[in-house]
Amino acid sequence: MAKPDVIVVTGPTASGKSALALALAEARGGTVINADAMQTYDAFPILTAQPSPEERARAPHVLYGVLPLSETVSAARWRDLALAEIGRCRLPILCGGSGLYLRALMQGPARDLWRAAWFTDGRLDAVCFLGPAGDRPHWDMVRVLFRAPGVDPVQRRLLLSGRGADGMVDSGPLVCACFGVGLNIIAAAIGSGAATSVETIGQALKAGTNCGSCVPELKRLLRHAHAA
Repeated sequence: MAKPDVIVVTGPTASGKSALALALAEARGGTVINADAMQTYDAFPILTAQPSPEERARAPHVLYGVLPLSETVSAARWRDLALAEIGRCRLPILCGGSGLYLRALMQGPARDLWRAAWFTDGRLDAVCFLGPAGDRPHWDMVRVLFRAPGVDPVQRRLLLSGRGADGMVDSGPLVCACFGVGLNIIAAAIGSGAATSVETIGQALKAGTNCGSCVPELKRLLRHAHAA
């Protein structure tokens, strides 16, 4: 049987998680990694049912009682600590009942992004994005979708998913240096029908409306699209 990358032991309080994790660690030479919020703190080891010194002597245990009560441990911080321990272990065994911690490890920490969009007959009428400034969407692409006659399901998912680092799609190689508009954004505007000429590209994205040095490239992209 292939060795698993990580073993996860989770369940409700007093269900025998710690004993099972210890038995697995002894049998397979693993390290038990705490995934319980309260057991991360160094206070009340008995009240929080942390492994005893005798149990820790039988197999390595990490992230138990590592922080004082004066510090705050978030799911994102625990995830960073756990990933560091996982990288050092031959066989990591996560043990705990904090589902938020385990989800943060497997899916990544929550980014506190909220997105909503209103469509009427397939057209985009309004959007609302709430979140950190660094996660704001690529507004040039949003403007393209507002001008498009319709938004297909793939574009809707891109608009609302928040999976990309910038909130939308890769803008591609820079075409308009004045306004930071990339090739993919311009191609999407042309492909959607929102931009059919240099003038309408400028109206939708501002590209080509300042120094004009990118206008020849815009014309080339339009010719290529019309010839396809």
